[in-house]
Amino acid sequence: MVGGGPAGAAAAITLARNGRRVVVIERGNLPHQKPCGALITPRAASALTRLDLDLVDTFHRVDHVRITSGELSTSTRWPDHPVYPDHGFVAHRDRFDQNLADAMREAGATILEGHEATAPIVDRGFVRGAHVTAPDNTTFEARADYTVVADGANSRFGRSLGTFRQPTWPSALAHRGVYRSALHDASEIEVVVDLRDRAGTPITGYGWMFPRGDGTVNVGVLIFSTSPSFRVVNSAHLHQRFVGEHRARWHLDPDVVAAPSGGRIPMGLSVGPAAGPTYLSVGDAVG
Repeated sequence: MVGGGPAGAAAAITLARNGRRVVVIERGNLPHQKPCGALITPRAASALTRLDLDLVDTFHRVDHVRITSGELSTSTRWPDHPVYPDHGFVAHRDRFDQNLADAMREAGATILEGHEATAPIVDRGFVRGAHVTAPDNTTFEARADYTVVADGANSRFGRSLGTFRQPTWPSALAHRGVYRSALHDASEIEVVVDLRDRAGTPITGYGWMFPRGDGTVNVGVLIFSTSPSFRVVNSAHLHQRFVGEHRARWHLDPDVVAAPSGGRIPMGLSVGPAAGPTYLSVGDAVG
């Protein structure tokens, strides 16, 4: 397993619980300190429930979604669904990753933190594991019958296998920060769909306010590459204006708790090939 983020962890937990010997090569240290909206939708909550992860006592539950466009705003419950719950959660990314890491270890997976999978081991066209660099700069081979590539949006390991992103397919830029707010314990998230650039041109994307239940709110923006001004919009400046526009209504404290930051997100399964005879890419690594 190359990468121990949410997608890699979910695969590792499932495989280990089904009797497979799983080794997770994780370049960083868990939990991750990564900018993230950290909204767990009902669909994601259902997936985590199947992994036997306890969400109710860990994260802030949200029952409603408010959609706002200009002066118009409406609130609704999550849609009824025969499988998914009627609520979501807002998580702390570090706590979320720690829960996943604990579940991997409890399932029997071995996690090698601070180890980097630098290149695949390829034998007669089959991926047979990874060349690994340890924290002390020693190197070794981690051989495997099957390799799961889950090293995130940049996926250097995937690129070394020949994966590439279709440049004409959609991608996105996201930027978020965390602020203290009197509305931190609201049971409602808000999604704002009328983003505009400085010239007033509509932006394909949305902004959000996600209450975390701990005195803070996660506030962010996401811009799709289909926006006319995508190449010239500065996501950090857009986020700054968005926070200013909604500061009073959400009682956002001027002093930021987690500094605004973000990055590019591949989407729509725009990265491929997603699989080969002995490997599979998952999560952001495959868009």
